[in-house]
Amino acid sequence: MDDSMPPDLPDLFDDAAPDRQRDLASVWAALGEAEAARDQAFQQERTWTALAERLDLDAASEGSSAALPRAEGRPPRPRDPSDPARTSRQTWSGPTARRLLMLLVVLGGLLAGGWFWTRPVTVTTAGGTQATTTLPDGSTAQLNGGTHITYRRGFAALPFVPAEQRRVRLEGEAFFSVTSGDRPFQVVTPTARVTALGTQFTVESLRVDDDTTTQVTVREGRVRVAAAGRPEDAVTLAQPGAQSRVAGATASPTSPTMADLNYAEAWRRGGFAVRQSPLPATLRRLERRFGATIRLKVDSVQTRPMTLLYDEDARLETVLSDVCLVQNLSYRTTSQGYVLTEP
Repeated sequence: MDDSMPPDLPDLFDDAAPDRQRDLASVWAALGEAEAARDQAFQQERTWTALAERLDLDAASEGSSAALPRAEGRPPRPRDPSDPARTSRQTWSGPTARRLLMLLVVLGGLLAGGWFWTRPVTVTTAGGTQATTTLPDGSTAQLNGGTHITYRRGFAALPFVPAEQRRVRLEGEAFFSVTSGDRPFQVVTPTARVTALGTQFTVESLRVDDDTTTQVTVREGRVRVAAAGRPEDAVTLAQPGAQSRVAGATASPTSPTMADLNYAEAWRRGGFAVRQSPLPATLRRLERRFGATIRLKVDSVQTRPMTLLYDEDARLETVLSDVCLVQNLSYRTTSQGYVLTEP
């Protein structure tokens, strides 16, 4: 063979003529160059490495008996510490990931605590029941039946940030015993704002049909009563038994009058009392006090205001009998409660 022939020419061409061998050598060299160019363009090992990174074949091989087999003849992929994908995966599975997880847990706890703190507290009594609750500042509220109060947790505007006022929203009737403090204590009803610093008083919010009336009676201390829609128009109750009413959100509070505390607080002793109360309002108070449904089947204009006092241990049937006697009516029981009708 000619010395110009490349050493890697296959032996099967040794018997060819020299001119033929030179031609074959040229072709063989061209094929070698083409194969080298193809290998460089394809980058077989780099392609496999990228694919393995995506599928995490090494992890599968180490952790599962069903791992994908390694291509025959392919050497193990070297673990390059500078590989960005592997470095990122190791970082997220190390101390940084644990710190991030702990941070997320703490933030989640703070958010949940803030949400819980901003949720108002509501205390409700069913009709015919009573309850006494202690408020965040140590004041107490004794609730009549069919009453609920709502206030901010801790009397705070934000967690650990005190509000300017100790505010309680009331629907129903409650007796408040307020502790003294730097912040005013305010009871809000649909029609009135009752403000005090340290005192004892009863607030009743009574709804009859579409009209709501707030009545405030002081046992001791001083309170300020204003209409919800006219806060500048207010009266001050400063004597035991002083009383004022606000009939409607835009009405002014009535001038102070003197009331008998035995009537205003009879429900606290288990009794029942009304004074010059229209019959529809009296029936609503009976529903709240005894947890019963009472319907009036006569025109209310045919009835008249009435005064009743049961100092303690009042029974609904006894009260209804007396009401019917005064109003010249009769009552009967139904599956829904009681009905008052003409005799």
